[in-house]
Amino acid sequence: MSDMHVSKQARANETGDAHVRLTSNSEEGTPELKHTRSEEKALRIRDQVNSLDNENLANIVIKAAEDHPDSVWKTLNITYQRLSGTNQFDMAGEVEEDIIDTIERITEQCGPSANLQTRYNGLSVLRKIGKSIALSYDTLAHEVRKRFQWDTTMEDSMMKIIGAMEPQERLAIYRDNTSPEALWPKLLELGKLAEGYCVFKGFPEVLDLLQGDEDPEEPAELDDGEDEESDDE
Repeated sequence: MSDMHVSKQARANETGDAHVRLTSNSEEGTPELKHTRSEEKALRIRDQVNSLDNENLANIVIKAAEDHPDSVWKTLNITYQRLSGTNQFDMAGEVEEDIIDTIERITEQCGPSANLQTRYNGLSVLRKIGKSIALSYDTLAHEVRKRFQWDTTMEDSMMKIIGAMEPQERLAIYRDNTSPEALWPKLLELGKLAEGYCVFKGFPEVLDLLQGDEDPEEPAELDDGEDEESDDE
């Protein structure tokens, strides 16, 4: 008992009160301290983002969006599947706007100032989202698909990305038929799906813009004057 008494006295302050020390967990757990640290973290992140150039920011956005087609498919087919048809119908408008917002945000990062890989990735991501819209099922997906029967956000966005490409970029995509994994065959596949499901009515214009007015595999026709000159030679 005496040892315990001495120990308690050793921890007493001048007024006779026992010293109470807050643990580090208690200090970290105060709302004020958490708020301060959250603000400091936000400022550090903002400074880091501000130090990035536009190209790096664009690549980050596109890289993050590469996983989004799977998320779109999950939203259309899995997330709300337990809801009744009526509730799915009610959710459709919100889901439509989320998908459209995603399409537009991706497109904004794929303008003329972006590098060619960013534009290629952006077009690829939009194609995947388009395929998810076309092939999804159930009430929610059906309502979303109906939206894209008249809403041209997908086609307009693809054409903006293609319009920002150099002719060589378009030609490289169009000529790449080396495998089913190439982008051009997948775009053709989406064109057939769009026709079959009556969505993306402007998609043929997307393919035309990417392909160009003439088939690059076919030699340009000579005019009459050039024919005569060739005969003379």
